[in-house]
Amino acid sequence: NKFKKECEEIETMENLNRVLLENVLPAHVAEHFLGRNWKNEDLYHQSYDLVCVMFASIPDFKEFYTESDVNKEGLECLRLLNEIIADFDE
Repeated sequence: NKFKKECEEIETMENLNRVLLENVLPAHVAEHFLGRNWKNEDLYHQSYDLVCVMFASIPDFKEFYTESDVNKEGLECLRLLNEIIADFDE
């Protein structure tokens, strides 16, 4: 029925949102924003004694990135980019 289908779509979107947030934020920060008790006025903050911020670029990535059948319309290029970023995160 229509209601059941809409509930399934909502669940799918919630799962997708969770995966996206966990992909771009540290797990504990994503959990803060995904928590049911979170309010818009609750800003996330945490103090650390030592921190490091790194800015990096990949020269000529634009030339490397292509969309073709061989690389699943660019998906493999993005997968590689994600692997590189994840390696820095570790």
